[in-house]
Amino acid sequence: MSNNTTTPTCKCFKCTKEALYYCPKCLVLICETHHQALHFKESKNNEKTKETITPIENEKEKEKEKEKEKEKEREKKKEKKINKGKGKEKEKRNNKEKENKKESKQHAYIKLTDKTEYTIDPKETTYTCPKILNVDQGIWVLKITPRNASGRKLNLRRLDFRIDISGPVDFSPDLKKSKTGIYYVKVKFGQSGIYDLSITYCGVPIKGSPSRLKIFECDQTNTIYLQNGKYVGQIADDQMHGKGTFYFKSGNEYVGSWRKGKMHGEGDFFYKKKGVYRGEWKDNKKDGIGSLEYENGDLFKGEYRNNKKNGMGIFYFANGDKYVGEYKNGKKDGKGTFFFEKAKNKYIGNWSKNKFNGHGTFYWRNGDKYIGGWKDNQKNGKGTILLINGTKYIGNWKHNKKNGKGTFFWKSGTKYVGDFVDGIISGKGTLTWNNGNMYKGSFQNEKRNGKGTIRWNNGDIYSGKWKDNVMKGNGVFYYENGTKWKGEWSGGMRNGKGYLLDPKTKNKTFGIWKNDKMIQAIEKKK
Repeated sequence: MSNNTTTPTCKCFKCTKEALYYCPKCLVLICETHHQALHFKESKNNEKTKETITPIENEKEKEKEKEKEKEKEREKKKEKKINKGKGKEKEKRNNKEKENKKESKQHAYIKLTDKTEYTIDPKETTYTCPKILNVDQGIWVLKITPRNASGRKLNLRRLDFRIDISGPVDFSPDLKKSKTGIYYVKVKFGQSGIYDLSITYCGVPIKGSPSRLKIFECDQTNTIYLQNGKYVGQIADDQMHGKGTFYFKSGNEYVGSWRKGKMHGEGDFFYKKKGVYRGEWKDNKKDGIGSLEYENGDLFKGEYRNNKKNGMGIFYFANGDKYVGEYKNGKKDGKGTFFFEKAKNKYIGNWSKNKFNGHGTFYWRNGDKYIGGWKDNQKNGKGTILLINGTKYIGNWKHNKKNGKGTFFWKSGTKYVGDFVDGIISGKGTLTWNNGNMYKGSFQNEKRNGKGTIRWNNGDIYSGKWKDNVMKGNGVFYYENGTKWKGEWSGGMRNGKGYLLDPKTKNKTFGIWKNDKMIQAIEKKK
């Protein structure tokens, strides 16, 4: 062994030369020549050098670089989110710019100069309120279609539209555009005075602006004299409008609302010799809900149309009677109920021209009831009357009486089916007693008169003439045993000439009879 020792040297990993550099990028020891050649090649080819296994002391640097990369990724994500928000804002800005461009195209022809003049199209201009207004109704509306000097319609911009008013400053203008492109200028005035309106667009006056609008407070000093009387109250456009009173020369008086010279709205009309109407009006006519108080104490409350009672109403009579029902052209017409206060009777049914007409039911205080047809307050047509005593009639009526065919039932069970005249049994009919006896024939004044046949429940039969429910005149009596008697009758008995027929021998016995007995035999000549 020699005593000379050699110290280790750091050599380049490419050659045996001494390494002068430690490349932090490559993490290797390298000489100057290879270091320059290596990184020149990387920049030229845009390639990374292969990573070599570094010593343990270099791992910390690797971890730091990884953390840096993670931070970079996080920053990139944040930038993306921010860019998205900015992108939406940019889109909104772009859309607004596009809209502004469109608007600028739409309004391109509106290049205003001091010489530009605008007018209000007279065809499109309408005043929805008169030029003379009351303060409490001081809403004035003007419908306009602005045009430029060449007649072309203007599409107004709210910010460039202006209303200037000379006069009391208490007002609030408003501008609205409808779907049809027509503009509505609405001005509400808060105090009385005379106003001049100046409408401008972009500082240029629009010709035809309304002026001299008169707004006033009514102090009952406005008076209008007409041929039929005098008016004192609010006016508008030289007409009766608002609240006012009209004194008619006839002595009548109206106090209430007016519109364009006519009674319109709520008002009271005082008749000189009739009473007072309080209620709604339309164009000088009673229309709506109202009440009419008559001088005699009667009172009506209900609906009016075209100056007459029309619709539902209640009429209170001074004597206590009451009607509740429908009206037509001032008269009771339709469904209605009438209460008779004194008699305590009641009618429920149809009405026409203030009378019972059609189908209805009448209730009497004692419990009697009629159900059927009516004509001019009288029973007419088919109807049924039920009496509290148990009797009942079903049939035809005329002039408030039983007339024509009908059936009458007695409480006892007796029944009559036949003709009626003026409420009385008269004509042809059949009367059946509750014991089974039956008469069929002629009636007059509710009695058997004329020809008729009666059958008794024992089998006897009489067929012949009658007078006031009594057999009188010629008739035939058939006895139950077969015997037959034919002859003259009087007082319900055999009186006069006749003969008796024996059913067995067929022999006839002729004679004169008195009070059902033969007093003299008569030989019959052969």
